[in-house]
Amino acid sequence: MDAAGLAFAAYKDVYYLARGIYRLGMSAKHYKEENHQLLVKLRTQCLYLRMFKYFFISVLKRGPPEMSSEIEVLVDHVNEIIGCLGQALASYHDLVHAEDEEYRKQSDSTPEPLLATNLGDILPPPPLLQPGSSQVLPKDQSIFSLRGWKWALFKRATLEAAIDSFREWNDQLKYFEPMIVVSLFESLDAPQALEAMIKSDPHSDQEAFIPHVRILRLLAENTAVPTFQLHMPPVGSPPTVVPPRTRLETKSYPQAGAGDTKAKAALRQLAALLGAAGEHDFHTLPLKSFVDNPDAHHFIFSFGFPEGASDKAPVSLQTILSKKLDAPSLPLRFHIALTISRAIAAFHADGWLHKEISSSSILFFFDKDDRCMYLQPYLVNFEYSRPDTAETNMTADNDLARNVYRHPHRQGSRPNVRFDKTHDLYSLGVVLLEIGVWQTALSMRNARMKQEGITSSRTIGPVREIFETETSQRLAHTMGPAYKKAVRYCLDGTFEDFLRRDSIFALQFQSKVVKNVDPDQVRQVKEEVD
Repeated sequence: MDAAGLAFAAYKDVYYLARGIYRLGMSAKHYKEENHQLLVKLRTQCLYLRMFKYFFISVLKRGPPEMSSEIEVLVDHVNEIIGCLGQALASYHDLVHAEDEEYRKQSDSTPEPLLATNLGDILPPPPLLQPGSSQVLPKDQSIFSLRGWKWALFKRATLEAAIDSFREWNDQLKYFEPMIVVSLFESLDAPQALEAMIKSDPHSDQEAFIPHVRILRLLAENTAVPTFQLHMPPVGSPPTVVPPRTRLETKSYPQAGAGDTKAKAALRQLAALLGAAGEHDFHTLPLKSFVDNPDAHHFIFSFGFPEGASDKAPVSLQTILSKKLDAPSLPLRFHIALTISRAIAAFHADGWLHKEISSSSILFFFDKDDRCMYLQPYLVNFEYSRPDTAETNMTADNDLARNVYRHPHRQGSRPNVRFDKTHDLYSLGVVLLEIGVWQTALSMRNARMKQEGITSSRTIGPVREIFETETSQRLAHTMGPAYKKAVRYCLDGTFEDFLRRDSIFALQFQSKVVKNVDPDQVRQVKEEVD
């Protein structure tokens, strides 16, 4: 059986095992009320897994031949997670196989076609969710004959641990949503069909895939959401005082002419993107409003603070790196690197560019106990963030602090090439290097320039060479060889060959960067081959 067949067989077993656990839980008269909320959670996870299968199989069915190698990579990643989902529920296998007829039939039946995409196998909600239902089934309605000792697996603590582990691995599948959606967009004539299909299924997880579909539709239609739809005034004056729990960003545009019109359109489209992203878990802040201030020739974007954050002003990663105080632990550094990489992967798969990635564009907030919320980094300072098919403004600046993060082709006041995804990834590589050696990019540059006797603050110097040397000499020791490879791929232009195909680019980035900054790679001791 090929990789896709193995993935599907594993998926089928896990899915019907989870359904069997749910059905057994529904029949446990003594534990039903106690475990009601757990059963609701398990049903939600089953619905998501069901919807993921539909999209995943759709990619296998529609993927063009030239994507075959990339799809194999995707299948391998998904197969690993499906295996972990099975392990999360493994202790229930024998019990469910013995007592649940549906699971037993599925296990013993002839495999259904690999590309079957049936969405009709619906799990009913727990009885307590249905109006007028009884909280306890009569004894003669039990659909299973179990001895009391077998229900030890359904004690709340045991069941909760299994469902939590199952949910955590299910969450890992969500990181593949943008790659799957962009693959389908390349092969479907009507992208709107994806969103319509999800909305037409009342039993689907409505959060699954929808955010990426909406952003891709925004890109495909090449239109900005009208200002009034976002409940924002089109023209206004800048606030004289920053409101509590608010972050303001100013986005300038040219004073007059065609550049003025295009820049305003791009900024309105940026507002539409950030408005959509802020409603979901894209690690961007919720956009509260944006206002055009024509006298000053800029828009003012107003963002709210995330839930759970105190009123204290956030701090940037660059500030934390510079002060070198209260540095996060090594596991937290891996988490920050992985979270930011996944966020950029999602934006790129959805067709958007950040254009200003740096450690100053990554913010951390503080909780009510004044602890830095390292688990929740947020991306800010999106610079026009145009779709990667749009025109690029061929101007920049000579700001040294910003230029150290920019690809060599995009440095200076007159960059000579159009901005693309590889330039974002170069900047990401610089940030990953900073996290790995816990030192700012500017300080690395300054140390080398001092060593070579160059004192000019205007000359940026050979920063790409500097960063590649730092990567080669330091990262394997501090973060491991896989992390080192991820940074090197970002810096050396590896992804330039994949720019013409969004889906292939996304899958390559997943396998070469996102997977390699995962801390699990540190545990894999392999012979290093550079």
